[in-house]
Amino acid sequence: MIAFKYGQVAESQAINAFIYLCFEEFEESAQQKFVKLFRQQPYDQAQVMHTFRELILGAYLHRAGFRVLYAQHLQGKTPDWVIVNEQLIPLAIVELVNFHIDRQTEMALQKQSQTRPAVVGYWRDGNVDNIERLRYRLQEKAQVYQDLVTKLAYVIAVFGEFEAALDVDDIVACLNGEREGLFDQYPHVSGVLFFDENGGKYRFQYFENPANPRKLEIPAGIFSRGS
Repeated sequence: MIAFKYGQVAESQAINAFIYLCFEEFEESAQQKFVKLFRQQPYDQAQVMHTFRELILGAYLHRAGFRVLYAQHLQGKTPDWVIVNEQLIPLAIVELVNFHIDRQTEMALQKQSQTRPAVVGYWRDGNVDNIERLRYRLQEKAQVYQDLVTKLAYVIAVFGEFEAALDVDDIVACLNGEREGLFDQYPHVSGVLFFDENGGKYRFQYFENPANPRKLEIPAGIFSRGS
């Protein structure tokens, strides 16, 4: 592992160690981009975690055999990751959606923590409308890059936070539902890459759009310290 050459990048020791694990997948220029981002976000934990998951996503793609570039400008837009060939010609873009707990449940938890901070409890299946909320987020992301991907593969990555209790069945329902399935509505989307975390292991599963001619085969797998 890189011997913490940038010092403490994130406040959490565990996250800091995982950042350096991911850094092993990238050249120094990409590492420095992330170090700069993390150090610009010391008090915004939500943004820190979003950047952290972008890093994990890119590290997994690189370990899976793709050459990836972070935050590259393409036709006036800046997708999270661009997959390129050996000549650095773009082949695909990958955009991340972080799927959070629903606002109603989040507010209830905040209220509970303010009134009874010592006994905050949460039931993971208590949050509501996962499928509808996810469908809306995927539609938003699909539309943002619609004009950019006429010749590129386009993958939307979805990270499901633990509290949101998002699962594979929710993903499938959004992608293949009758008339409202994402793949039917947005055939320019090549696929959706779903990942979540359990015990420090990030599990990835790819769902390909059979109607899209610009294929991108992303293997299922686990990204962790021991993988």
